[in-house]
Amino acid sequence: MRLKVIKFLIVGIANNALNFFAVFFSNQIIGLNAFLSASIGFIAGSILSFTLNSKYTFNYNSVKNLTIVSFFGLQLILLFAFSFITSLVKYSTNSITISWLISTSIIFIFNFFLQSKFIFKQRDT
Repeated sequence: MRLKVIKFLIVGIANNALNFFAVFFSNQIIGLNAFLSASIGFIAGSILSFTLNSKYTFNYNSVKNLTIVSFFGLQLILLFAFSFITSLVKYSTNSITISWLISTSIIFIFNFFLQSKFIFKQRDT
């Protein structure tokens, strides 16, 4: 379990790096608007996370369409949850840094749990 959490964290760091570079490139270099750039970054990071988490983190070899749809649906739900939690905590603390750290920690825990127990759950054979 500990190794999976470490792998999940590494994948999350890679996701955020790709997301950042995709947003920066599409917004600052190509000149796309911020919303479209953020969407491209989110999609790129999600594709990377799906690929790495299914193979590297959870050793999941039976990827089906339902797995893909469930993964991306979960990511959208967690994106909205992250935004909501960040706004709520920022309102309480008046600090974007604290609210981001708290929100990221909460979403990390939920994301790991939901991916390991539902999205990439190993079936008993």
